[in-house]
Amino acid sequence: NDEKIYIYYKNTLTYNGQEQSQKLNVYYDDVELTEGVHYTLSGNDATYAGDYTLTIKGEGSFSGERNFNYTIAKASLIVTVNDKEIVYGDVLPNDYTVTITGFVNNENESIISGEPTFECNYEQFNDVGTYNIQAHGYYSDNYSFTYVDGNLRVTPKPITLEWENTVLTYNGQIQQPTASFTGLVNGDTCDVVVSGAQTNVGGNYLAMVNGLTNPNYKLAT
Repeated sequence: NDEKIYIYYKNTLTYNGQEQSQKLNVYYDDVELTEGVHYTLSGNDATYAGDYTLTIKGEGSFSGERNFNYTIAKASLIVTVNDKEIVYGDVLPNDYTVTITGFVNNENESIISGEPTFECNYEQFNDVGTYNIQAHGYYSDNYSFTYVDGNLRVTPKPITLEWENTVLTYNGQIQQPTASFTGLVNGDTCDVVVSGAQTNVGGNYLAMVNGLTNPNYKLAT
């Protein structure tokens, strides 16, 4: 009475680095049958990701056999691109790195293939800001890969302030020193906001820099 046989099993397992056995529950009507007494199994042990066929064959008072297909799915690895920081004007980096998590059974990067290839939407002399880093390129028979983008942060370039005209002669008008910079790149310009202008003759006055007009630069400390 083959139509009264009910077989329950998992049609998908996930790779775990070890041999896995299908655990079947086999019933004749409401009675659970016993492996080795009422039936035998073959093809129910497998280790690596892929598609397999399980065969159950009747024993004793049961005869015939059935084939069932099942899959060991790839385990999932998360590949995270590590953030990186450069200074305005730097060339596009070529030393990106990644962190990989999700290995099973104490496995590590030695069992995956390929080398990561990186893409970034930054070009030299792009403005200060955050740029996206993407990666791809790994492959494996037993792992799938999910990639998490990283960030390339471009920070302001430090420049040096040089004071000029710090000794002034009274002329009846408001006067103050001027300032210029060294360290600008790419033909950039940057003006400085100076406060502390004075009219009267006096001793030592204090002039202060209140800000730069180009956000890609900052005063060196």
